Amino acid sequence: LMTYDPNYDYGSTGDDGDTDMADADADGDDDFGDDDDWGDDGGDGWDNDEKGDGEGDMVLEDIGDDDTCWKVRRAAVKMLTSFIQTHKSTVQQYHLKICESLLGRFKEHDTTVRLDIFTAFQELLLASIIAEQGTSSFTAQENNPFDMPPLVRQVSSFQLMSQKLPEMMQQICTQFKSKTADTKVKNGLLGILRDLVLVRQAERSVRCDVLPEDGIKGYFDDLIPEIISCVQQNNDVQLKSRALYVLYLILQRHRNEDCLTILEAITPCIIASVDASYPRVKTRAMLVVSRITIIVRSDYKDYDSAKYDGLIKDLFAVSFKQLSLKDIEGEVKKAALKAAAACLARFGDKLLKGEIDKTLKVLTDRLANEITRETSLECFAVLAETPLNLDISSVVNKVIEEGSGFLKKSSSSLRVTAATTLTSIVCRSQAIKKVNEKLLISLISQCAEYVADTDLHLCALILTLLTEIINKSDAIDKKGNLLKQMTSSIFPCCYKFLQSPLLQGTALDSLKSLFSSFYTKTGGKILSFEQFKNELIKSAVPKLSRSSYSAIAQCLSVLILAANDTKSIGEIIRLVASQNDAHSQVALLAIGELGKAGQDLSSADKNLEGKIFAAFNCESESVKWAASFALGNIAVGNMQKYVPSLIEMINKHSDRQYLLLNSLKEIITHYSSTQDLAKLLLPFSSTITPLLLTNASSNDEGVRAMIAECLGKFAVIDAKIFNEIQKLLAAKDTNTRATMATSIKYGLNKSNKYQLPQAAVTAFLKTLNDADLLVKRQTFLSINTILRVNARLIVSELESILPIIFQATITNQELIREVDLGPFKHRVDDGLPLRKAA
Repeated sequence: LMTYDPNYDYGSTGDDGDTDMADADADGDDDFGDDDDWGDDGGDGWDNDEKGDGEGDMVLEDIGDDDTCWKVRRAAVKMLTSFIQTHKSTVQQYHLKICESLLGRFKEHDTTVRLDIFTAFQELLLASIIAEQGTSSFTAQENNPFDMPPLVRQVSSFQLMSQKLPEMMQQICTQFKSKTADTKVKNGLLGILRDLVLVRQAERSVRCDVLPEDGIKGYFDDLIPEIISCVQQNNDVQLKSRALYVLYLILQRHRNEDCLTILEAITPCIIASVDASYPRVKTRAMLVVSRITIIVRSDYKDYDSAKYDGLIKDLFAVSFKQLSLKDIEGEVKKAALKAAAACLARFGDKLLKGEIDKTLKVLTDRLANEITRETSLECFAVLAETPLNLDISSVVNKVIEEGSGFLKKSSSSLRVTAATTLTSIVCRSQAIKKVNEKLLISLISQCAEYVADTDLHLCALILTLLTEIINKSDAIDKKGNLLKQMTSSIFPCCYKFLQSPLLQGTALDSLKSLFSSFYTKTGGKILSFEQFKNELIKSAVPKLSRSSYSAIAQCLSVLILAANDTKSIGEIIRLVASQNDAHSQVALLAIGELGKAGQDLSSADKNLEGKIFAAFNCESESVKWAASFALGNIAVGNMQKYVPSLIEMINKHSDRQYLLLNSLKEIITHYSSTQDLAKLLLPFSSTITPLLLTNASSNDEGVRAMIAECLGKFAVIDAKIFNEIQKLLAAKDTNTRATMATSIKYGLNKSNKYQLPQAAVTAFLKTLNDADLLVKRQTFLSINTILRVNARLIVSELESILPIIFQATITNQELIREVDLGPFKHRVDDGLPLRKAA
């Protein structure tokens, strides 16, 4: 139906679809929206025009007096567009056919239908990459899994689209040159180009197909002149803006060396656009200017100065000129600031050295403007971070003073930008040596109120800023006033912050770095290890959350590592026997953290494992769990001593098996994370594997769960364990079969690319027919995990799996029993856990 056009002969028009007929234009039907989440819709000029959903978009002039067949073609195209939009995972089966059909219709003589064809093609482009991501969490599935077994590899839809690239580009270039290519058609073609560049050059997972990095470089000769002509259009602001954005994407998504060849051709139109009278065009053009500076000198080293110096000077001059203009829009001001700063950051050492002072003056003035202050801060950060060591000492005090003031503002983004800029100046700029000491002391005092859990992102940035001030304190302050201010203002807030249950992630890492840097810098002269340790232990009050105790322990462990002496470790070990459960818990967790960091603790105490095991007798469950964590992680530091000792304890103390197995799990989890670490634990397989298999039939459900996790993760290290799991899946003992069925899901690990031996998978699926409800339930739960992680392992067996799962969702009356409780009877449904799993 898309080709239904009985009144028109395409054979006489040539390939480009040029016709002598007058095309009719629809009112306002641009079809250049942004339903694709690329994030460029709205205020930046990529308008979301009508997609054709309104009632009014079918009101069109007739192409001929009686010819209404365009309605059929348009309806067919819109139907196809809806199918692509709503069936992104299904459409990949028909990608090639749809792609060829749409490309063949680019020659459509009716502008309105042609624009709809362009829209459909854009949707197809986006579907080719979205479908790849949405099919499976961990691997791109190339075709419909229900049609073919997973071991047969087909060409992915994304590859098909890439193979069609020459045909696509030929059609796009042909349509640009077509006599019927009016502004609406060019807008549509730019939309296709935009999505083609975004999709074709998108960053992809390591598991995706590797495509050549050339992108559309081979078509630059034909394409770039057409884009330039769109930019040079004087009467269509929208077309100019869109052409500039497509040009920016091409420069951004292709290799720098590939883009160097087109810079001379595009620079004149970019300069003219920066100096144009349309705000949206100016903004987009200065975005391109910033990108050009990166392309010319991407590594800050030598470049072809004879060829590019004049070009860069012209770009800087026209961008800087915008800063002196009055009554221009805020977006233009921001873009001009960024373009000028980008030029200086790359060429401020020689070429633009004379322009630095006047640019710094303008940037400083813009700090007082509410609209441009945040952008000015970002520009100062760019200038501070450049490896060219630009001299910003003339304004550095002013910037730090203003930045400190911005930290008090209510705008969250302004506070974050201020903190980031101050960190860049302190960390990277040579101008920090000329900063007024009193300014920094005032800044440190002010930072104290942000060391709290009210805004963890800002808190992490502030802690990073304080760490950088500590690292540069020698250059700024010879008397140590900054460090003393840190101990009086910041550290009391840090100790209080450690008690927050929200402290984790980046904020915790920044806090650990702060403590470590301070102790390393001062060598214990301002605050001794004893004082530090006492303050941290004092913050471990009863009834804190487990995460708070863990945070305190981690900070304690980085201090011990910074101190680097066995005496400090001995002090922590003595705390294990403390009567205060909170202190004992922190000490055990700190010992575990030290072990995890690779520290050999055997020299600090010959009987360390015995003292930790004694903590299992404590009444507090939290202390027991901390002891289990410590016992497992000390083995990371010295496997030869502690792994045999742990295995002996598991065999000897059956009443403590759950906690001891958790210790073993800590070791296995650590060593199964990478292939290199796995080799270190492999020699212990002969003792660990029999231990796990022997206890797989335990009557304690908690022990069985721990055994299953240990077995699955250890099988990643020693693949022979999968053979044992395969055999025991058919064992007579119910508990053993249930444990093996559970262990399968833990065998899916990043280090083995989420793969399992096919024989083990086949044996595992047989347990679906197991008569025991527990075994069947564990099998269902493991299948759930496999489907989420790597569905290909079982996708070929879905026809046999699904009927069993569907059957298990039906209530089995035989499994419902009545329990007589005297005055009343209680109905117990033994099949409920299985139905939930199903």
